[in-house]
Amino acid sequence: MGEESTQFASGTWTWDDLTNELTFQSANQDDQQGTAQGQTATKVVVQSAFEVKFRDTVDNVEKIRFRRRFQRKAKIGTTSYIILQDIKDVVLFLASPKDLTTKFIRFFHTQTVDSFLRAAMVYFQYYIQVWETLVDRREEAKRKIPHLGVKGILGTLSDELSCLRCVLAREYTCMLTGAGEMLEFHHMGSMRTKSLTGKERYLFEVLLCITIRVIWIGMQRKYLNLIERELNRLIRGKLFNIIQHRDIRLGIALEKSKEEDRVLDGKYCVDERKLYHRSPLAQELILAEHDYRLLGIGVKNFTPKDELVKYLEIAFSAPETVLFEKGIQVGILGMPSKCFDAMLYYRGKTSIDEKRNFHIPTYTSVRDEEVIEEFPTEKPLYEDSQERKLIRQKQCDLWVTHVKTSQSGKAKDAIPSVTVISTASTLTI
Repeated sequence: MGEESTQFASGTWTWDDLTNELTFQSANQDDQQGTAQGQTATKVVVQSAFEVKFRDTVDNVEKIRFRRRFQRKAKIGTTSYIILQDIKDVVLFLASPKDLTTKFIRFFHTQTVDSFLRAAMVYFQYYIQVWETLVDRREEAKRKIPHLGVKGILGTLSDELSCLRCVLAREYTCMLTGAGEMLEFHHMGSMRTKSLTGKERYLFEVLLCITIRVIWIGMQRKYLNLIERELNRLIRGKLFNIIQHRDIRLGIALEKSKEEDRVLDGKYCVDERKLYHRSPLAQELILAEHDYRLLGIGVKNFTPKDELVKYLEIAFSAPETVLFEKGIQVGILGMPSKCFDAMLYYRGKTSIDEKRNFHIPTYTSVRDEEVIEEFPTEKPLYEDSQERKLIRQKQCDLWVTHVKTSQSGKAKDAIPSVTVISTASTLTI
């Protein structure tokens, strides 16, 4: 054998947590000396998961094109409010159509995905509020002695985040298991005997990229890095959080103490072996003991309801106009459309009501004598209206046509190349 074929015969491969890559360390003393003199060690770089490319800026001509072709048309003579579909339209317009497929567009315009996006926006609305509270408290702790009641307050914030996380976990699990309309897009489907892992990976990676943008635009384009890290942690877990590994490699530090981690991550986020690793969302749903009324929001009308369940029922499932009327803030949902331009940039000071907030009421557990014995048959208080379904279908047809036109000459449902080294990119439970 020649020298070239035996250059790695003596040495070891090690994982460098600082640079997030495999590094070969030669056992040959001459090779080690050569590396010390400035020669670079042989490395295998683990590439990040597939990402959708987005445009950062849009000129006036493109804005006019968006208004004419893709923007949802409001009824004449009525006040228009921002709904979830408006944010989805902007995200799809900014995304590169070459990174999308018609199958993903149909998947993205389902009621289950809409429920997942709405739950994610509610969760991050309060997550960002808690994050800002912790940052302010950290600055105050530098000047003042911590109060004895701080631990109780932090425990309450953690429990409230857990309540929101359980509903988000429920919606994620519906997609994961192929429930209802998700069966068509599940990797096993209804009649398959072989898993379509390639298509499954593509849908997962693109949905994650698009969801991050939906949340970010919905939160008025703030805290992008925080949203990326948390959503990847919830779905991939800390071990396979590619955003966190990327930030470590680039030297980007997100300052958090262990106490703040316990508040933000929750007490049900536990470390598990790689082989049996479950995502934090799955852990929240499996390990935690949540009120059945919370898990039934938007599914059935459970009674009796305390103030917390009533409040979250509006936040998770009520039409966006109800959010504005009740003064509940979930990003820009429910705000008048006149306050934003075509790309949903806030125009500035307008007559909008600034008193909206997101404040979770105190939880009251259900008494033993009030616990129901049978699953209720009554429909939920808020359901997807027929008008909303028609809007979703109309916009879906527009974006399918847009993707087909942009990819003329490309197969209808061809999947773009996806380079993912880690097996954690597939859906995990």
